[in-house]
Amino acid sequence: MVKQARLLLVDQSPATRSLLSNFVSSDPNLSLMGAVPDPYFAVRRMSAEAPDILIVGLNFNNIKTSHFVRQVMSQHPTPILICVSAANQNSPELTEVMEAGAAAIFVRPSYDASPDILRSSALEFRRAIASILATPARRRSSLPIHTPEARFSADVIMGAPSPFNIVKDTEKIVCIGISTGGPESLQIVLEQLPVTAPAIVVVQHMPASFIGTFAQRLDARCAVSVSEARAGDVLQRGTVLIAPGDKHMVIARRSAGYAVDFREGPPVSRHRPSVDVLFRSAARAAGHNAIGIIMTGMGNDGAQGLLEMRGCGSITIAESEKTCIVFGMPKEAIACGAAQIITTREKIAAEIIRLTS
Repeated sequence: MVKQARLLLVDQSPATRSLLSNFVSSDPNLSLMGAVPDPYFAVRRMSAEAPDILIVGLNFNNIKTSHFVRQVMSQHPTPILICVSAANQNSPELTEVMEAGAAAIFVRPSYDASPDILRSSALEFRRAIASILATPARRRSSLPIHTPEARFSADVIMGAPSPFNIVKDTEKIVCIGISTGGPESLQIVLEQLPVTAPAIVVVQHMPASFIGTFAQRLDARCAVSVSEARAGDVLQRGTVLIAPGDKHMVIARRSAGYAVDFREGPPVSRHRPSVDVLFRSAARAAGHNAIGIIMTGMGNDGAQGLLEMRGCGSITIAESEKTCIVFGMPKEAIACGAAQIITTREKIAAEIIRLTS
């Protein structure tokens, strides 16, 4: 018998709890542990039984959702799906919630929506849950793997790199792949870097609408210049380019340096942009001139790409379990032998400086 995934619903609106409870009950693979009105009830419920996924509303009277998400991810890392109304889907707090470690966002329909819209929304809700469950994580190793869509490797975007490809020496570039819990961890790394730091490109799994704001917030707090990447942007010292949402970002050789470009295509390792695609492009274009870094996140996106970078002479680094909010992506990279250096997030900046000085 297939084990059901246990969901805990936390929303102060009785109507929302009823709506989402109906969505859960329509999927035989899901089980609703409970539907509670605020995070304090949720904490008490979680002390008795740990859910596999938390479904959390955006607005509470007694605590900010971002504070609750951060508390959960720091004490009992659990995948969190944020549920918002269409009117709140552009709320500034959603950026804070994603930075705190939420896995995804679901925009619920209005309560008086037509039956067709409700059926479509229920399907999207179940797909969001299935996508989270399909991401391997140590706390969910006994759960079934749901595959709502085909799983593609980086082969659908570009061919595999050759370890015999001769790449001329250039300045070092740094590629970072990061997901759940990434915004805070990435900030810790970037804040330690001087303006003379090497060029850095980042794939952060995050909804497309939040990338620009996220980059601006980092830019205001760091000595390096941080921005959302645009096609043709040249990699320069002291700059950090973050991949826009819903496009694969790749590195291309440009004369004596490098630039970024974008590729259309399906999600790779269930993500678009994909860390695997970025890392493969770095292995092909930069080889021994690149440094690959994989940090906190659920799943295994980036593990194969980091291994390809190592095979092409790149220096590879994985964040250690000690500081990972979710030890999924780094764990997979370490397990397959992709990581040469394993260190905490607080020491990654020092490694970048040491390796590029």
